[in-house]
Amino acid sequence: MQYQVGLLYFTEALGDALLESINASPRVFSAGGREIELVAKHMKITEFDIDHESRYSLVIDRASHRLEIARGVLMSHAFRGVHVINNPLSFHYFIAHKDVGYSIVRRLGVRVPATFILPPHSSPRLERGDFKFHRHFQWDKMMSKVGFPCYLKPAEGRGAEGVSLCNDMQELLEAYDASGDRSMTVQAAVSSPHEWHLRCLCVGREIIVMKYIFRPGDRSEYLPDKSFLTVDQGREVVDSCRIINRAFGYEMNSVEFVIDDKGDAWAIDFNNPVPDGRPGELGENFFEDYVGALTRRAAELARFPVSSLFLPDLNAFSAIAQLEGDERTRRQRALEQANRFYEPATEDQVGL
Repeated sequence: MQYQVGLLYFTEALGDALLESINASPRVFSAGGREIELVAKHMKITEFDIDHESRYSLVIDRASHRLEIARGVLMSHAFRGVHVINNPLSFHYFIAHKDVGYSIVRRLGVRVPATFILPPHSSPRLERGDFKFHRHFQWDKMMSKVGFPCYLKPAEGRGAEGVSLCNDMQELLEAYDASGDRSMTVQAAVSSPHEWHLRCLCVGREIIVMKYIFRPGDRSEYLPDKSFLTVDQGREVVDSCRIINRAFGYEMNSVEFVIDDKGDAWAIDFNNPVPDGRPGELGENFFEDYVGALTRRAAELARFPVSSLFLPDLNAFSAIAQLEGDERTRRQRALEQANRFYEPATEDQVGL
């Protein structure tokens, strides 16, 4: 029996390495003892018949954010039961609405810096009269909560594009005036004694914590040090990743944290459904970890196939967000919900 895996990617070393790794995988056995061969192929994007039946049981998507037709194709596949990593509805909603993500995970008990969402500075599709019920921003009140320095960045943010570090009100107003027709977020900058951040590579149920130095212009660096957090910090970071990934329905993501002056971890960027896969930046060990984690997830799903959810299970987390009480209680409940995926009680729940 073959388990067909479709890989959607452009020219990237990670896609090529994953194709080779899956096809070189040893055969696995289903819970009933059936032998399964994993077969990966590079998906071709061409004309699409809406009556098409996919040959794939699993698709790993690393390209639909750059190829619009692929979004509809993958949604059609997911609607018919193909397991798509990442869920295409989650992928394309949350990557275009990072502002919503900030609100969701903060309510679920993940530390997110103080953030406000700002309407676009310019709205070329609206007339002056459409602003009848709008009011000027209360900048002073807003910034008394956010403080300086702060970051102004697009709500639909990819990479570090359009991000401004603002040290005072004048710099913030100038950056906002230049932001055009994009919704923006203004977010507190977390003071840290360290030059490094954390970037957590999340694949399936594996979370790989990496020490990371951000530098603009594609000059960022991943450091090989794996023992740089206390036990409590490591637990908090991993638990926060679990909550974030399950709330969004992601099986492939990267989550970035800053450690503040008190040693607390703050999530500053956590909506990256196609994490950086460049071997030159990741380094050999992290690159191999990445490929290995994706290969293992494919093997897991081959052994324990499940009915994939077309709609991510956000209602369970929304119910938690509506609970009265303190943040700690909501966080604990959200983690318990997330751990239904990360710590399955039985083998037949592995693919969930």
